Amino acid sequence: MDFLEQKQLDALIEVARPHARVKTLGHVAAKGEQVPVYGFVFGPDDPSLPVFGLFAGVHGLENIGTHVAIHFLRSFVHQLSWDQE
Repeated sequence: MDFLEQKQLDALIEVARPHARVKTLGHVAAKGEQVPVYGFVFGPDDPSLPVFGLFAGVHGLENIGTHVAIHFLRSFVHQLSWDQE
């Protein structure tokens, strides 16, 4: 797969695994391939707790949102490696 964002997410998943549960929520078709849609779950699996959603790539040709979302997620995951709170 030649999607830079997919490669970045795959690398981020490996770094995030000690802190997050990564779920494949589904797949979307892109350039004739099935691309996974991931969900990163941090913290307890309690549906009564508040939730924060981060979505990007909604409009296929607008990729700046995807870059911002990946950068934010990368920063958050790296912060979890040293911030116990």
